[in-house]
Amino acid sequence: MAKVNEGWDVLNLYDIVRISEQASNSKTGTDSEAQLIGRGARYYPFSYDGKRSFTRRFDTSARDLSVLEQLHYHTINEPAYIKTLHKSLEQADIDAQHDGSGKVEHARLKDDFKKSAVYQTGKLYFNEVEEIESRSRCWETYSLETRFEVPYLTASEESLDNLSQSEHRKTKPEPLALDERFYRKAMQKIRFYELDNLKRYFPNLTGIREFIRSEAYLGKLKISLTVPQSLDFSAVPAKEKLSLLETVLIRISENVRRNDQKVRGTYRFTSQPVKDVIKDYSLHIDPSVIVNQKITAEPTTGKKWYVFDNAILNQLEHKLVKVLGAFMEKLKTRYDEIYLIRNDEQSTRFKLTEFGGVRGFMPDFIMILTRHADNAYWQVFIEPKGDDRLLEDAWKERMLETLNDESRIIIDENNDVRLIGIKFFANSQMDTFISDIQNKLNGGEPLETSSLLL
Repeated sequence: MAKVNEGWDVLNLYDIVRISEQASNSKTGTDSEAQLIGRGARYYPFSYDGKRSFTRRFDTSARDLSVLEQLHYHTINEPAYIKTLHKSLEQADIDAQHDGSGKVEHARLKDDFKKSAVYQTGKLYFNEVEEIESRSRCWETYSLETRFEVPYLTASEESLDNLSQSEHRKTKPEPLALDERFYRKAMQKIRFYELDNLKRYFPNLTGIREFIRSEAYLGKLKISLTVPQSLDFSAVPAKEKLSLLETVLIRISENVRRNDQKVRGTYRFTSQPVKDVIKDYSLHIDPSVIVNQKITAEPTTGKKWYVFDNAILNQLEHKLVKVLGAFMEKLKTRYDEIYLIRNDEQSTRFKLTEFGGVRGFMPDFIMILTRHADNAYWQVFIEPKGDDRLLEDAWKERMLETLNDESRIIIDENNDVRLIGIKFFANSQMDTFISDIQNKLNGGEPLETSSLLL
């Protein structure tokens, strides 16, 4: 243990075995071990199917490959020590669970769906990509946002202690407007912002001043802080404002690295056969996750339109399925076939690529609608979204909206195919979702029924 702590490379380790029987129950001891585990748990971007990924790919998968993204820490089974170690891991924001906890649920395609024309001959449409020329790389190339919302968590404890509990709950937006001196000082602390490195990503950049001032780079940046209602933000020390700016600049640098791709999405769509994409899948369910993200499996008996025999979803996704179920009777009067497909990211790998950008987007649900009379085929993209993700993922909703613009979307293969994007399904904008799906799938007429109780 001591030798590993002295600087051994633990990035590629899959197991650490603690052989000492003198386990320390002290917070200091377990904090040290949590730091070691955190170093070992750093993600190694290995290649799979010829591609390197800088994010975890098999997190919730029941496949054997998930072991490549796990680190196992073996130690004595001493309850007091284990409890203290878990607290240290939680404090370090490290996701850990006991081996053997949780269960694996399976979702299999229904036989009726596999006999359908949609499965046998249907297709799923996704957009093609094109190469990005090096000299044309700019802010938009990396799909960078210009608006950032940052929660104000770094204020001095003294200032927050002076606020009552009720005052602390009430918040207000506060713009973070800083002059060039702050930007220069913050950038000097982050190696990514050295000029030579910036020019690697932005070949047309001439200097640091241009990067800070120009509307093509940081000049159009808008930073909004969420602060307690009673906090006098003008009294916040410059040091803390600098720290908040650093948080945003680090996020931008991480996004540039993550989105440093050689291709970007186009408006031209191609397809894959449905039966080559949609497969049976399994999911490992972690019982320790928070309530709103908790995944449960519910049988879909009686829902012919849901293609899997099991709906393995989080609570918001289950709610979406319930809402769509209430719409089915009226939709069946307009369409001959209706199928809802859960686009499981571990099994399908079916995704869109941001129009003119590099970010990938895997809509959680795809609905297929057909009408035999005119051979029409609709592919509808539906995305449930937690309220806390609405701003960060706003680009995905913009992309869904763009799918409805037939003057921009090109589908060479078939003139009878129509792509439709529906606004986010979110608790805070339920009426907007229902109105949008009514307008786009039911001619503007109501889809709600008395059975829709949320």
